Amino acid sequence: MKVSEKVVFASKIFFAVYIVAVVLLLLIYSINHENRPVQFDRAEWIEEWTVTDPDGNVFHAGSSFQGKGMSSGVYTMTTTLPATIRQGDNLCMVIEGDALYYVGGVLRKSFDPDNEFFLPGGIVKRFYILVPLYPEDSGKEVTFLRTNTTRRGFIYQDSLVTSATGLYAYLMARYGLSFQLSELLLLFSGAIALVSIAMSIVYKRRIEMLYGSVSILVVSGWLVTNSYLYPFIFNNYHIDGIANYMICLLLPFNLVFYLDALQKGRYRKIVIGFLMVSIVNCIIWPLLHFTGIANFANSLIYIDAILALQVLFIMGLLVYETIKGNVWDYKFTAIGICGFLIFAISEILILNFIPMPFMQDDIPMLLGLAIFLAMAVAQQISDLKRMREQGQRAVDLSEAKTQFLASMSHEIRTPINAVLGMNEMILRENEDPVIEEYARSVKTSGQMLLMLVNDVLDFSKIEAGKLEITKAPYRLSALLRSIMPMLSERAKEKDLKIGTLILNDVPDGQISDEFRIRQVLINLANNAIKYTDAGSVTLMVGGGIPSGRKIYDAFYRKGYGTGHQ
Repeated sequence: MKVSEKVVFASKIFFAVYIVAVVLLLLIYSINHENRPVQFDRAEWIEEWTVTDPDGNVFHAGSSFQGKGMSSGVYTMTTTLPATIRQGDNLCMVIEGDALYYVGGVLRKSFDPDNEFFLPGGIVKRFYILVPLYPEDSGKEVTFLRTNTTRRGFIYQDSLVTSATGLYAYLMARYGLSFQLSELLLLFSGAIALVSIAMSIVYKRRIEMLYGSVSILVVSGWLVTNSYLYPFIFNNYHIDGIANYMICLLLPFNLVFYLDALQKGRYRKIVIGFLMVSIVNCIIWPLLHFTGIANFANSLIYIDAILALQVLFIMGLLVYETIKGNVWDYKFTAIGICGFLIFAISEILILNFIPMPFMQDDIPMLLGLAIFLAMAVAQQISDLKRMREQGQRAVDLSEAKTQFLASMSHEIRTPINAVLGMNEMILRENEDPVIEEYARSVKTSGQMLLMLVNDVLDFSKIEAGKLEITKAPYRLSALLRSIMPMLSERAKEKDLKIGTLILNDVPDGQISDEFRIRQVLINLANNAIKYTDAGSVTLMVGGGIPSGRKIYDAFYRKGYGTGHQ
């Protein structure tokens, strides 16, 4: 490697390291640093609730309470509000189903999803409910009633008192980074999908990166709708839960489309079976939910089981491809998928076994998606580079073939012309009729061979884009007389009569490429002789389309009736 190349390479490494350092700096300080230019209202947590379960048992719980599983009956929770309630404060809690809130014994807010919010199948996602408070509520008792629990046994989560801006600040601090990265990834993958469509139109071929970008688009959409921030950013409640489940069912599709495209359809029958299962999965669960038979939340265990089997299928396919040695054809994509799965598994382990308070929930999966997207782009660049190299190789081969044909046709014409020249000397000096007949046959065959060689040369010129049409005066009658002996020899072999017919409206003097006109007429006449078994062949020339009838009439006046071309 030259010194200049080493400098450029080192600069690229420095640039990459510097960018990573800046991103890490922003990431760390956006999570941990407390000095902020805009101060939002602080959130005050309610750390103690008195809980009475449906069986009458009384116990104390903290700012969140989760039972052991689903149960029916009324849970009653009571607590005392902070001593200082500001104007605009709310009691904020994460719930899912119906709820009643009493402040100082007076009903302040109720939520009944069946009556207050129409959504086929019901609400399937926990959300933040805001109970309005007033300064005169300071120190009052709050009673909160819940009927039934969520699938995971949650009665309530994250009970705090703050304003709407304070809650928004809290949610941004807790979920903002992952939400913003999800949106950024959503936009970026959408842009790459549009670029892929444009590339497929320009290149007139399938762009596999489209499937990869749409896969990431779907996963990013799932992460966006899964966030608690969604209602506060898009200003609508509950529909995000339904959309989240429905997007979840779409996750395997484009990934399998992507692999099938990269694998050139090697496992098409298996892939079709996989897609049929995915389609049934996308139909049956929404149908059960919207008809009220079984909502998404209660069906999640089965949905997750099917998705897990689909993930195992994809991983198994990649392992099999690796064993067969085919994975190297799309190594970047394979690395991206493996990276995504590793980060996704690490997120599951962190959430369940290694709690890390400073890390937002979806960061590992987002990093995995970023790796997948980068590898998909790298794979497409590699494929386009290989396609360009193959195209250049085809052009080089075509040019080599053209050059070979041109060289060979030139080299072959030299001995043919020599043979024809010597044969012409024999015709001039010979007095023996038998030898003259032989010599004329040699002349005719040599001229035919020379014509074929010229055709080859013309083809090579056409491929090279060097064929030129010259314009020069010539006499049509002389041209026809020159080609008739050659045609007569071929017609004689099949015992055919051959003649010419030129109408009066055709001028004898022409300006064109005499050589090309000669080739056209010879090819037409030779084809006519070839496909005529008996009778005659007449080469008729008329001036323009209106003379077609004249040619027809003249043809019959000459006595040509049947068995002709």
